[in-house]
Amino acid sequence: MNAADPQFLTAAVHDATEEALSASYRTVFDALDEAFCVIEMIFDDDDRPVDYRFVEINPAFERHTGFSEALGRTITELVPDIEPYWPDAYGNVALTGEPTRFVNHVEALDRRYDIYAFRIGEPKEHRVAVLFNDITEQKQAEHALQESVALRRHRAHHDVQTGLPNRLLFEEKLREAVAYADRHGRPFAVLFLDLDNFKAIHDDLGHASGDVVLIEVARRLRRSLRVSDLLARIHGDEFVVILPELSELHGACSVAEKLLAVVSQPIEEAGTAVSVQTSIGVALYPNDGADPRALLRAADTAMYQAKPKGKNAVSYVVAAPGGGGPVDEPPP
Repeated sequence: MNAADPQFLTAAVHDATEEALSASYRTVFDALDEAFCVIEMIFDDDDRPVDYRFVEINPAFERHTGFSEALGRTITELVPDIEPYWPDAYGNVALTGEPTRFVNHVEALDRRYDIYAFRIGEPKEHRVAVLFNDITEQKQAEHALQESVALRRHRAHHDVQTGLPNRLLFEEKLREAVAYADRHGRPFAVLFLDLDNFKAIHDDLGHASGDVVLIEVARRLRRSLRVSDLLARIHGDEFVVILPELSELHGACSVAEKLLAVVSQPIEEAGTAVSVQTSIGVALYPNDGADPRALLRAADTAMYQAKPKGKNAVSYVVAAPGGGGPVDEPPP
């Protein structure tokens, strides 16, 4: 059995003498990597734990805590502003005899410990044995791993240049929007944006300046939408928007016209005022598509039908009377 196993230590400490740990077990405790101590609780007249004194410690105790002269001293002598949590926790063990195990951050030491405490000796002695292991580095490593996983997940679902959701995350959110609309009867709109002649901007200014312009376009779009709206970059110079709970075409087209206006404002880059225009297609769920793929295809079709109008325009597609396929109609 591992010497640090709480069951082993419980059995060992219960074999200790009233004054000190028995010699047969002292070697075990002195060799532990985990800090170990025996404390004697101090209660006030109302039997409330207010302090405790260290009556036994092992060498690892000093290494973990930094307390070089703890033996015989109280915790308030060592740490005057000790959190009341500690006397309360150990006092409860001393009074009830119920062992406890917990992880806690000791603010005074800025360390995190895995702690196991249990009563020893006669109840009236108010003695508690405490085994605690410094897991600060372990927790830091776990936190770093969690951050790394979160970062990888973020990168897998977001566009590197603009920081916007990418196609993968957009498709996931679109499926969620369709499911929500089906459950609650809340239609919504999708906008499909394609920057007009953006390749020419790249060719004229170079890729670095073209990327700056693209990032500025993304920023303008995001600032022009509601917090509840989702803006994603799904490819090159193509963006899509989910507008939750917009059931009327007029409302969706009004948002699209607003986006046209903010994108068309000149962008200063490399000493040049760059003019960007975009074509936007609008589709409503469930009118224009019964599933996510059909809805996105309808918005894409509407966007391409805006191009022949001279670009920098909004268009949408509705079903033709008699099921004759999609028909392009101008916004109201």
